[in-house]
Amino acid sequence: MNVAESELITRENFVNFFTPKIKHTLFGKENYIKYSKLLLKPTFKGSKIITGRTAYPGKVSGRVRILLSRKDIGRFVKGEILVTISSNPEFMPAIKKSKAIIADEGGVACHASIISREFKIPCVIGTEIATHILKDGDLVEVYADKGIIKILKRA
Repeated sequence: MNVAESELITRENFVNFFTPKIKHTLFGKENYIKYSKLLLKPTFKGSKIITGRTAYPGKVSGRVRILLSRKDIGRFVKGEILVTISSNPEFMPAIKKSKAIIADEGGVACHASIISREFKIPCVIGTEIATHILKDGDLVEVYADKGIIKILKRA
Protein backbone atom coordinates (compact mmCIF):
# COMPACT_ATOMS: atom_id res chain seq x y z
CA MET A 1 0.00 0.00 0.00
CA ASN A 2 1.42 3.40 -0.96
CA VAL A 3 1.06 6.66 0.97
CA ALA A 4 -1.92 7.87 -1.07
CA GLU A 5 -3.85 4.64 -0.46
CA SER A 6 -3.16 4.72 3.28
CA GLU A 7 -4.24 8.37 3.36
CA LEU A 8 -7.56 7.45 1.71
CA ILE A 9 -8.17 4.78 4.33
CA THR A 10 -7.46 7.06 7.30
CA ARG A 11 -9.46 10.10 6.09
CA GLU A 12 -13.21 10.25 6.47
CA ASN A 13 -13.68 13.48 4.51
CA PHE A 14 -12.32 13.80 1.02
CA VAL A 15 -13.54 15.16 -2.26
CA ASN A 16 -12.58 14.25 -5.80
CA PHE A 17 -12.22 17.39 -7.91
CA PHE A 18 -12.34 16.82 -11.67
CA THR A 19 -12.19 19.25 -14.54
CA PRO A 20 -11.37 18.34 -18.14
CA LYS A 21 -7.68 19.03 -17.47
CA ILE A 22 -7.26 18.56 -13.70
CA LYS A 23 -7.93 15.59 -11.43
CA HIS A 24 -7.39 16.07 -7.68
CA THR A 25 -8.36 14.30 -4.51
CA LEU A 26 -8.53 16.79 -1.65
CA PHE A 27 -8.33 15.57 1.93
CA GLY A 28 -9.57 17.00 5.19
CA LYS A 29 -12.83 18.40 6.41
CA GLU A 30 -11.96 22.02 5.56
CA ASN A 31 -11.13 21.20 1.93
CA TYR A 32 -14.15 18.93 1.69
CA ILE A 33 -16.52 21.66 2.89
CA LYS A 34 -14.89 24.40 0.81
CA TYR A 35 -14.72 22.54 -2.49
CA SER A 36 -17.91 20.51 -2.26
CA LYS A 37 -19.91 23.70 -1.67
CA LEU A 38 -18.04 25.42 -4.49
CA LEU A 39 -18.77 22.60 -6.92
CA LEU A 40 -22.42 22.19 -5.93
CA LYS A 41 -23.28 25.89 -5.62
CA PRO A 42 -24.30 26.44 -9.29
CA THR A 43 -26.56 23.37 -9.20
CA PHE A 44 -28.21 24.39 -5.93
CA LYS A 45 -28.65 28.11 -6.46
CA GLY A 46 -29.84 28.72 -10.00
CA SER A 47 -31.45 25.48 -11.03
CA LYS A 48 -35.21 25.19 -11.34
CA ILE A 49 -34.79 21.80 -13.04
CA ILE A 50 -33.65 18.52 -11.49
CA THR A 51 -32.91 15.53 -13.68
CA GLY A 52 -32.75 11.81 -13.09
CA ARG A 53 -33.84 8.57 -14.73
CA THR A 54 -37.35 7.33 -15.41
CA ALA A 55 -38.43 4.44 -13.22
CA TYR A 56 -42.12 4.73 -14.16
CA PRO A 57 -43.53 7.32 -16.61
CA GLY A 58 -46.18 9.94 -16.00
CA LYS A 59 -46.69 13.65 -15.49
CA VAL A 60 -48.02 15.11 -12.24
CA SER A 61 -47.70 18.26 -10.19
CA GLY A 62 -47.96 18.72 -6.46
CA ARG A 63 -46.32 19.69 -3.19
CA VAL A 64 -43.11 18.07 -2.05
CA ARG A 65 -42.67 16.15 1.20
CA ILE A 66 -39.12 15.07 2.10
CA LEU A 67 -38.93 11.70 3.87
CA LEU A 68 -35.55 10.82 5.30
CA SER A 69 -36.62 8.34 7.97
CA ARG A 70 -39.58 6.36 9.26
CA LYS A 71 -40.39 9.07 11.81
CA ASP A 72 -41.28 11.50 8.97
CA ILE A 73 -44.04 9.27 7.55
CA GLY A 74 -46.73 10.63 9.91
CA ARG A 75 -46.39 14.08 8.31
CA PHE A 76 -47.07 12.76 4.80
CA VAL A 77 -50.40 13.89 3.33
CA LYS A 78 -52.27 12.09 0.53
CA GLY A 79 -51.43 13.64 -2.86
CA GLU A 80 -47.97 14.91 -1.96
CA ILE A 81 -44.86 14.03 -3.93
CA LEU A 82 -42.49 11.85 -1.95
CA VAL A 83 -38.83 12.94 -2.12
CA THR A 84 -36.23 10.74 -0.48
CA ILE A 85 -32.64 9.61 -0.69
CA SER A 86 -33.84 6.05 -1.36
CA SER A 87 -37.11 4.37 -0.50
CA ASN A 88 -37.55 1.21 1.52
CA PRO A 89 -40.48 -0.94 2.68
CA GLU A 90 -40.95 1.23 5.79
CA PHE A 91 -42.09 4.07 3.50
CA MET A 92 -45.02 2.09 2.05
CA PRO A 93 -47.74 4.02 3.96
CA ALA A 94 -46.48 7.25 2.36
CA ILE A 95 -45.80 5.72 -1.04
CA LYS A 96 -49.42 4.51 -1.28
CA LYS A 97 -50.60 8.11 -0.70
CA SER A 98 -48.07 9.78 -3.04
CA LYS A 99 -48.65 11.26 -6.49
CA ALA A 100 -45.03 10.62 -7.49
CA ILE A 101 -41.70 9.46 -6.10
CA ILE A 102 -38.39 11.28 -6.51
CA ALA A 103 -35.22 9.61 -5.23
CA ASP A 104 -31.61 10.75 -5.05
CA GLU A 105 -30.38 7.19 -5.52
CA GLY A 106 -31.55 4.06 -7.28
CA GLY A 107 -31.55 1.96 -10.39
CA VAL A 108 -34.05 -0.16 -12.29
CA ALA A 109 -34.13 -2.80 -9.54
CA CYS A 110 -34.33 -0.45 -6.52
CA HIS A 111 -37.31 -0.35 -4.19
CA ALA A 112 -38.69 2.92 -5.61
CA SER A 113 -38.53 1.56 -9.18
CA ILE A 114 -40.22 -1.72 -8.39
CA ILE A 115 -42.97 -0.19 -6.24
CA SER A 116 -43.66 2.67 -8.67
CA ARG A 117 -44.18 0.16 -11.48
CA GLU A 118 -46.39 -2.02 -9.28
CA PHE A 119 -48.59 0.91 -8.14
CA LYS A 120 -48.26 2.88 -11.42
CA ILE A 121 -46.83 5.96 -9.65
CA PRO A 122 -44.64 8.30 -11.72
CA CYS A 123 -41.09 7.97 -10.44
CA VAL A 124 -37.73 9.61 -11.11
CA ILE A 125 -34.64 8.00 -9.59
CA GLY A 126 -30.95 8.87 -9.48
CA THR A 127 -31.36 12.65 -9.17
CA GLU A 128 -28.42 12.77 -6.72
CA ILE A 129 -29.51 16.19 -5.38
CA ALA A 130 -33.32 16.33 -5.00
CA THR A 131 -33.26 16.08 -1.19
CA HIS A 132 -30.76 18.95 -1.08
CA ILE A 133 -32.56 21.29 -3.46
CA LEU A 134 -36.23 20.64 -2.72
CA LYS A 135 -37.92 21.62 0.54
CA ASP A 136 -41.23 20.57 2.10
CA GLY A 137 -44.09 22.41 0.44
CA ASP A 138 -42.30 23.30 -2.82
CA LEU A 139 -44.65 23.05 -5.79
CA VAL A 140 -43.13 20.90 -8.54
CA GLU A 141 -44.07 19.30 -11.83
CA VAL A 142 -42.74 15.79 -12.36
CA TYR A 143 -42.18 14.77 -15.98
CA ALA A 144 -41.21 11.22 -15.17
CA ASP A 145 -41.30 10.20 -18.85
CA LYS A 146 -38.20 12.35 -19.36
CA GLY A 147 -36.71 12.12 -15.86
CA ILE A 148 -37.30 15.84 -15.20
CA ILE A 149 -38.56 17.66 -12.10
CA LYS A 150 -39.43 21.32 -12.62
CA ILE A 151 -39.69 23.62 -9.58
CA LEU A 152 -42.76 25.82 -10.06
CA LYS A 153 -42.91 27.64 -6.72
CA ARG A 154 -40.81 27.62 -3.56
CA ALA A 155 -42.57 27.12 -0.23
